[in-house]
Amino acid sequence: MFTSSSHLPADYLAAANHPSFPNFFIVGAMKAATTTLHAWLKQHPDIFLTEEKEPFYFIDGFPHREDGSLLKRPWGGKRVFPAHFSSHSFNTPEKYLRLFKGAHKYPIRGEASTLYLPHPPAAARIRECSPNAKILILLRNPIDRAHSAFNFQRSLGLEPCETFRDALEEELSGQREDWWYGFRYLYTSMYHDQVKRFLGLFGANNVLILRQEDMRDDPANLLRCIFSFLSVSDYEPRALNSTNVTKLRSPLVTAIYRSYRHNRAKNAIASLLPLKLRKSLGRIVRHQMEKLGTHPGPLDEADRELLRSYFSKDLKNLAQLTGWDLSNWSAQE
Repeated sequence: MFTSSSHLPADYLAAANHPSFPNFFIVGAMKAATTTLHAWLKQHPDIFLTEEKEPFYFIDGFPHREDGSLLKRPWGGKRVFPAHFSSHSFNTPEKYLRLFKGAHKYPIRGEASTLYLPHPPAAARIRECSPNAKILILLRNPIDRAHSAFNFQRSLGLEPCETFRDALEEELSGQREDWWYGFRYLYTSMYHDQVKRFLGLFGANNVLILRQEDMRDDPANLLRCIFSFLSVSDYEPRALNSTNVTKLRSPLVTAIYRSYRHNRAKNAIASLLPLKLRKSLGRIVRHQMEKLGTHPGPLDEADRELLRSYFSKDLKNLAQLTGWDLSNWSAQE
C-alpha cells in the first residue's frame, strides 16, 4: 500500500500496511442514523465493523503537521471540555489497530466516525492510509440535522445554551469556531464542500452518498444498494429498528447520567473490561435513561426560516453535485 517514500512515520506505515487495516468508512453525517446503519451492517457475515463506533482516529490520531491543517482542539471554547469524550482513546496507530483484531478474515473492514465528514484533513488522511477505501456518506435534511444535534447535546447535559436560537446566535457570531463539530450545528450541516472533498479524493465509484429519509422509508432497498456498492451478498439484518434516538431528560436525570458517564472510578474499572462487554453495559444504562426521557419538541418556525435561508446556497450546490432534488429539505420532516 505504501512505499518508503511516504512521509508518514514508521508506526503509521506499519499500521496502514497491516492486513486488518480498514478499507471501508462511514464518515457521516452526525445525527443522520449512522448508529442504526452501523448496527445493521455489523450483522453481515462479510463485513467487519469495530465494536467502538466513533474512534475518530483520523482526527485525533495523527500528529500535528507543519502545514497547520489540524484544527484547534474541539474543547477550545470555555464551556466545552474533553470530559464528554470516550475515556477509551484510539489516538495512536497501535490502539487503532487493536479495534480490528481478527478483521483480516473479512473482505470488508470498516469503522464509523461521523465527524470525519466535516473535519477538513480527515479525507486526505484516510486516502493516504487506505487509498482504495470505500466511503459511505449518509446525509439528513440539514435543518433537522442541526436541530437534532442540539437536542442530542442537551440530552447529555453538554450544550451550554438553553435554546437552539441562542446556540445558533453564538455560532453565527463566531464564538464556536474552535469548538468540536458536534456543537457547531451550522458548519457541520454545510454538506457541499464536505462531500466534494471525499469525491475528489476517492472518486465517484468509491463514494456512496445516501439520504436518511431513504433509510427511514425503504431500509431494505437502501441496504441492497450498500451491499452492491461493497460487492457483498444481500443480507437481511435481524432487526430494522432505529437506535440512538434522542430523548430529553430532566435536569436531575441528566446530572445522574453525567455523573455516571464521567465518573473516574467507573471509567477506571470499565477500562479493565472487554470492549464488547463495556459497550453492552453502556447500552443497557442508556436504554434505562431513555425510559425517563421525552422526545424533543418541534423546531420553532422562526428558527426553521433562519436555517432555510442559511442553507439555501449550499443545498443548491449539493443538488448540482449529487443530481438530487433537494427541494423537500427546506420543509419539515
